[in-house]
Amino acid sequence: FQVRGGVRPVDKLNIMAAVSYARADKPNTVLEREYGYEVDLIATYKITNNLSYMLGVGYLFAGDYYKGTSNVHQINDDFLVINKLTLTF
Repeated sequence: FQVRGGVRPVDKLNIMAAVSYARADKPNTVLEREYGYEVDLIATYKITNNLSYMLGVGYLFAGDYYKGTSNVHQINDDFLVINKLTLTF
């Protein structure tokens, strides 16, 4: 599932947040089904009519699905930072 929402505090700025959860439908050879949770925050600023800048961060709280069948494996959470400049014409 995913829950997301956004606000536009000023005309040129758009802020969006999302929380996602994923679980495997069938476990196959893996004992655990949970992929984990992810939290995302994205802000987009419209510089001109055809130029915008986006900055986003995401954090994954990794589930035990990635351990496989062994409890020896250590799973770490992971994060992502992304920036993008978009020119449309």
